[in-house]
Amino acid sequence: MKRILMIVFFAIMLSGCSLTKLGKVFPSSSPSEETGGEETAQEKSDEPSNLDKANALVEEANKKLDEIERGDEPVKGEGELLLFIEQEVFPIGQREAAVEERLYEALSAFEMDGDKEAAYETVDWAMKEYESILEDAKNVRTYMDEQEPLKEELIHGVMLFQEYLRMIRDAIDDPSEWTGANIMGAEYDASVKKYHSMVTELSEKYGINYQVGQPE
Repeated sequence: MKRILMIVFFAIMLSGCSLTKLGKVFPSSSPSEETGGEETAQEKSDEPSNLDKANALVEEANKKLDEIERGDEPVKGEGELLLFIEQEVFPIGQREAAVEERLYEALSAFEMDGDKEAAYETVDWAMKEYESILEDAKNVRTYMDEQEPLKEELIHGVMLFQEYLRMIRDAIDDPSEWTGANIMGAEYDASVKKYHSMVTELSEKYGINYQVGQPE
């Protein structure tokens, strides 16, 4: 059997991408560890340190998030981006991640035991799930014109993955089809990376810390 090259995707989308509240910035070691317990002149000073200033900014940002969530803060700029990522796209990313994880496990098992029926069952389920995910992506609400290209890339990525699933199904029965399927998977992966790059660029414009990580 031809070895399956199953790309482990970022999942647009998804999903481990979050504009969550920021955590305070802590130094790698305490002042006492660095100075042997002796206080420095800077520590004795009443002037806030850079660390204090950074944590103050974090607290201010988290307070703003709370206000947006309660509806007390007018939705402008960064607020609009937070709503787009957290409320519109993040749930889609969670669904994508769940599908891709189950698909990866099924194809890994297929490579080991060659059980085509089990592999078909999982791929068919994934294809059905992605029909629903595509509808969700098309129904994503945008809050400003700058978000329209993000939505378009999101939809594009979902459609690429749908085609990837169709090609995987063919490859289960005909191993020669894996080359084309893996090329399509790479196209999807590129779309995901492009999406994250676009969101990162827009986030920087509004002073938001956008992080790409693994879904929880």
